[in-house]
Amino acid sequence: AHLTVGQRRAAGLVLSTRNRIVGVQGLAGTGKTAMLRTVTENLGDGFKAIGLAPSAAAARELSAAGFEAMTIAGFLAGGRRLDDRTVVVMDEAGMVSLRDMHALLSAVEDAGARAVLVGDTGQLKAVEAGAPFRQLQEQGMAMVRMADILRQQNEKLRAAVVDAAEGKVEDSLRKLSA
Repeated sequence: AHLTVGQRRAAGLVLSTRNRIVGVQGLAGTGKTAMLRTVTENLGDGFKAIGLAPSAAAARELSAAGFEAMTIAGFLAGGRRLDDRTVVVMDEAGMVSLRDMHALLSAVEDAGARAVLVGDTGQLKAVEAGAPFRQLQEQGMAMVRMADILRQQNEKLRAAVVDAAEGKVEDSLRKLSA
């Protein structure tokens, strides 16, 4: 597949790590879903991946990438059995509250499973309290950053989107009006 350097590094981390929890911090449009599709296609024999997301729409995106997927609320309410051959991929991890993240990571730990937290701390925040995805990154969680935006094909627009994602709103607007 034609993956960017960031996508290859992220897939490599997910597929080769011995860490129980890893993160993928990726700007919008960097191909996180395509990277996750590569992960599902290359999991070893006997491993299964489930996808969790805060919204039904995000869970559908995970399903399209080849995951058995459900909402985080659905998982916590009814759950699925996890074991040491399960990889739990949590999409839109920046939107997950502290309470839900604790419950999910506790289930992963109890089962000896692995968790992959995927998202962008600069996008939407959790409705409930806490910013555990950002805090885990700040505390040294093994992670890869994906910054090569693929969604915008126009170079001027791509540069403006990068500036906006990095909080440089004035620079972004200047590029769009030039």
